Amino acid sequence: MLWWRRGEIMIFLLVLITLVLMFYLGVIKTRTVKNPLSFFLFFWGLWTCLSMLNPYSLYSVSEKAYLLIWLNIFAFSIGFILISRKKSQEISINVSFSKKTEKLLLLIQVCLLIILTYYYIKYNSIMSRMLITDARIVKFQIGYLFGNYTEYLLFNYFVAAALYVSVIINIVKYSVDRKKKASLLITLINIYLFAGIGLGRFIFFNTIVFIILAFTIYRGSNLMTNIAQKGNRRLRIRSKKSKLKYIPLIFVGIYFMTRTTAIRTGSTIDSFESFWRWFEFSVGQGVVYFLGPFRAFDNFLLTNPANTFTLGRATLGGLEEIINNLFIIVGISINTANSIMSSFTVDSIIIGHNGQTFNAFYTGITNFYLDGGISFVIVIPFIFGMIIAGCWNLYNKKPSLYTLAIMVFMIKTSLAYQYRWDFSAPFNWIVITILFLLYRIEKNKEVNFIQ
Repeated sequence: MLWWRRGEIMIFLLVLITLVLMFYLGVIKTRTVKNPLSFFLFFWGLWTCLSMLNPYSLYSVSEKAYLLIWLNIFAFSIGFILISRKKSQEISINVSFSKKTEKLLLLIQVCLLIILTYYYIKYNSIMSRMLITDARIVKFQIGYLFGNYTEYLLFNYFVAAALYVSVIINIVKYSVDRKKKASLLITLINIYLFAGIGLGRFIFFNTIVFIILAFTIYRGSNLMTNIAQKGNRRLRIRSKKSKLKYIPLIFVGIYFMTRTTAIRTGSTIDSFESFWRWFEFSVGQGVVYFLGPFRAFDNFLLTNPANTFTLGRATLGGLEEIINNLFIIVGISINTANSIMSSFTVDSIIIGHNGQTFNAFYTGITNFYLDGGISFVIVIPFIFGMIIAGCWNLYNKKPSLYTLAIMVFMIKTSLAYQYRWDFSAPFNWIVITILFLLYRIEKNKEVNFIQ
């Protein structure tokens, strides 16, 4: 027991030293604290260090698992530091859309509103005849909300992707120009409807993350630079006030996350006391959500249920699933990496002394390890760190609404794989593809304008 405690202390110190050192090197390389690596280190460091305290009677995690988590953090950081460049001194983004683009964006939101309203009403009609414990099954099993597999794919691929693209673009646009457009307001309604279909909470969490990232990065690289150059006290005050404007949106997101938690357990919130009670419960549940993946990963290492290497397919799982669905049309089906992972992630495991169960979220490191063992836990985060650095460099070299949107989305992905690998889901590949296409279209328009 003494040796085990010493082992944990050594790993804790190793992680802490790495976090501080990489944070310092990242700030030196980019010349700003508000860089993607800082967000990554804060998020991963917070949950890794908290995990070692084993709160809520959670099981302890093996040294091997923690060492792999440390390798992941170290490799990602080195990859980012090698490629990243210093922040541009002045960044100003023009987000003035043409009337045609404004109308198109609004039309997309209205179409999404109609589609989501239809499924929201249909979902609640189905749930009125079922138990609250079936709330998630209704959305993810064919025959309830979706009549066939094609309808299921269309919703979870394209409707979800269109919603997320709309959320990111509208949040980024608002973080720059502070204009409350009809498109933004409809998007907020769509977020509520989407969450209500299946009682999902991550759309609220992701929206909060998008808001924090968009406001922090753009204001940090624009207004703060102007303040330093001009020394204008009034500008400082205006900057502080502008940052306070997005706080109500965060509180709204927290309220709906808490409300959804209560509904999923068959309860309601009808007073501040009941809200606070469910908020505290949600916080505890949230902590378990973020610490559970480390224990699930540890369980994976101990049982090694797959007993095979997928050689990159688990990392590219969402893309492989899209290809597989195209093959299914012609009568060919393959055993995808996502299917292999589902064989051990769907069933619940016990992760705490109080019988706390957990499933689904196995941290993105599981994908990397499944692909090729320890070597892939080093190589893939290293490459991913370079990709994030490339997005950072692109934003600083070609600042625009779309390069900022790309960076916000990719930073969120680097945080999210602490609990799950976003690119296992096909719609995330569609989201990033659409954002890059929009950037290329904008870039081509600029080139044609100059010529």
